[in-house]
Amino acid sequence: MPQQEDVVLVYEEFDAGFPVKVGSFSRRSFSPKEQGRMLRCGNPRCYRGGYDIGMVGTPGPDRPEIPVDLHCEGDEGTPGGRKLGESCLRSIKGTLRIEPLL
Repeated sequence: MPQQEDVVLVYEEFDAGFPVKVGSFSRRSFSPKEQGRMLRCGNPRCYRGGYDIGMVGTPGPDRPEIPVDLHCEGDEGTPGGRKLGESCLRSIKGTLRIEPLL
């Protein structure tokens, strides 16, 4: 029986170039298979933003790991978009890779 695998993004989020810590962890993981291709931005004031993991590609036998460096395209305006604010300064860096399911 073939081993079950999942694609997992292990990443760290940055705000204006500085690492953002959530609780005691700065490094987190995300599974596009379970959660879709959009990763939500961690900035609570950010609207219309996030990270499109689908733009990176899919790891496979020829590329088991893909480096990820994405910037949030959102802004800090009003929720309805009536007023656009400053661009969101969040970004993520990490690795998209295949991991076996336990």
